[in-house]
Amino acid sequence: MSKHTKGRQVQVSDSSFTATEIESIDHFGLLLPSSAEMMGYEQACTGAADRILTLAERQFEHRAELEKNQQKHDNEFRAMGVVCGIFVIILFAVLAVIFAFSGKQIEALAAIITPIAAAAVAIFRSALTGKR
Repeated sequence: MSKHTKGRQVQVSDSSFTATEIESIDHFGLLLPSSAEMMGYEQACTGAADRILTLAERQFEHRAELEKNQQKHDNEFRAMGVVCGIFVIILFAVLAVIFAFSGKQIEALAAIITPIAAAAVAIFRSALTGKR
């Protein structure tokens, strides 16, 4: 049998899950045995319930660590994008000044407009996709 939890489908062998159990499965992302099954495991093998919970805790900590690392790498990637964008703007500003002093006004204007247009496109794209 399968149950849906917030758009996800969870395969379960027993249809006696309560709403609270399904919520805890969805909250922690873990599929743990019911309390009756845990007691049965503990009676069959002393310490089994503790090992199951320890395994679940390790899995939860591992997922949290992966999410933390992913967030860190995303932030580094965004920062590098900002640095590269600033570098390009400064480069084109220097080119505009060089072109202006060389008497090439059209090239200077193009060197000023190009990064402004690129920034406008990037802002428009991020607004459409909802990313900042």
